[in-house]
Amino acid sequence: MEAQARRRAERQVDFSTGDPPSPKGTAPHDGNSWQGQATMDSRAKTMKQKIAGAKGTIPRERRKDLMRYDLDVFSLIPLYRPFQVRWVLKKGKWVKEAIGKHPLHTAWPVRNYNCRKVRAICIERGYNVGVRLTDELVVLDVDPRNGGDTSFVALCFDLGIDGDAFPRVYTGSGGWHCYMRKPADVLIRETLDAYPGLEFKSRGRQVVAAGSMHPNRKPYFWSPDHPDIKDGLPKIPAALLRAIKRTPREDGGGDGGEWTPSQIAEALARLSPRKFNSNDKWLPLMQACHHGSAGEARSEFIKWSTSDPAYSDDAEKIGKRWDSLHAERDGRMVTIRTLFKILRDDGANDLVPANAVTDEEFADL
Repeated sequence: MEAQARRRAERQVDFSTGDPPSPKGTAPHDGNSWQGQATMDSRAKTMKQKIAGAKGTIPRERRKDLMRYDLDVFSLIPLYRPFQVRWVLKKGKWVKEAIGKHPLHTAWPVRNYNCRKVRAICIERGYNVGVRLTDELVVLDVDPRNGGDTSFVALCFDLGIDGDAFPRVYTGSGGWHCYMRKPADVLIRETLDAYPGLEFKSRGRQVVAAGSMHPNRKPYFWSPDHPDIKDGLPKIPAALLRAIKRTPREDGGGDGGEWTPSQIAEALARLSPRKFNSNDKWLPLMQACHHGSAGEARSEFIKWSTSDPAYSDDAEKIGKRWDSLHAERDGRMVTIRTLFKILRDDGANDLVPANAVTDEEFADL
């Protein structure tokens, strides 16, 4: 209970925006900001922290790395402190889960932050920091634990690109992030089957920023042997963009995209993931969310799915399954109307457009 109270107090810190506009692709501040900042800040300061490293400022050297982000280009969000944990139920047992890489707020994809305030407060109080990616940014995330280092070499060789041509952040887990920019209107895949251990992250995702610290106590830091991020972001190589580019589905059910990722998240919040613990129920819901968002609600659907403790470790599997829908065109087309049917049956009629669905349409669902 004390740990829960501590996390509630931390979420009361006012990171909300003043005058800077929302990053492209995010919604205005939703009115869910914290009030009574002075009171809550005082409570957070006086509350005893039992978790190692849960208080204190970010050291000078790591602070320098964090200051290299141009806040006119990058949107910064607060994460939990490096060594914080929470108790979660997995396979019938309560276990500790490190949350130092997790966003502090559940609504981080759409919340309107004042990035300068985020950076200042996180430096002062020792929070980790995340970079919320826009549709103009791509981060190639290399994870050696899953073969990413070998895949990175193979990808660069196969496509004829220079892997050292991009600003690089070395991660606390031994991997690295390559930063680059892309056209905002080009949709991309997040994984390629031929290159395990690589993820191509863009809008709707966040990465841990340089200057933060991994729960294993190793820092995230800029590579001195690669281009300086302050000199600007290089364009994504044309060959790489062609390899990961995707288009919305066009197979008789419309292009989809009627709802934004935040609307999908709102709808999923009304459904219990435990009610969808069989593939027969879960798959049509995923397909409907995929169609309804034109594939853009990936992170929202993964977060909802993994909120079921039985599947809390399956984010990568779910992400790959989601990505596979970009290419699948066989069988009956599942559209957002299936989501409307599920919501209506679950009592969330207020989210369903009038006359959007009939019982006859889904006699077999």
